Amino acid sequence: MMSRMLFQPPMNGRRSEMDRLVDAMLPEAFSWVGGRDSVGRKAPPLNIWEDDRTVYIEAELPGMRDEDIEVTVLNRVLTIAGQRTIQVPNGANVVHRERNDMRFERSIRLPDGIDDQQIEAAMRNGVLTLTLLRSPQSQPRRINVRFGNGNTTASAEPASEEIAAGTSDEK
Repeated sequence: MMSRMLFQPPMNGRRSEMDRLVDAMLPEAFSWVGGRDSVGRKAPPLNIWEDDRTVYIEAELPGMRDEDIEVTVLNRVLTIAGQRTIQVPNGANVVHRERNDMRFERSIRLPDGIDDQQIEAAMRNGVLTLTLLRSPQSQPRRINVRFGNGNTTASAEPASEEIAAGTSDEK
């Protein structure tokens, strides 16, 4: 009797080639974002966005429990590591399998100005969200400009007390 695989995806071999080509064409602007885990395996997809005060990282980790995930930071490198084991009930006959056991480690070099003591992680609906706060020193602030007549521009946050009071050492 001949055996055949049910539900075989038609582009299985081409998908890895396409992934390789897309990874090779990523723009240099995203070089601080990794693409694969430390041994070249496909790692969970990430979304990263930022505003003036925070960087957000989302990783899709469906089917993973909190004890399966480890998030660490060392020398300005954030690492998300995890392992998922798919259990097949005893006596069951696997007809088709696309979800496999997964072990990954994804490292991301943190951008300048991130306070690595202020990183929070939360898991919801299979998505891990990391919230990375920028240090106060790296956040933009407005600097008062003093004009020749002694007036300064209006500002909610003066650059320094001396400049705001007009007592700088500038000649």
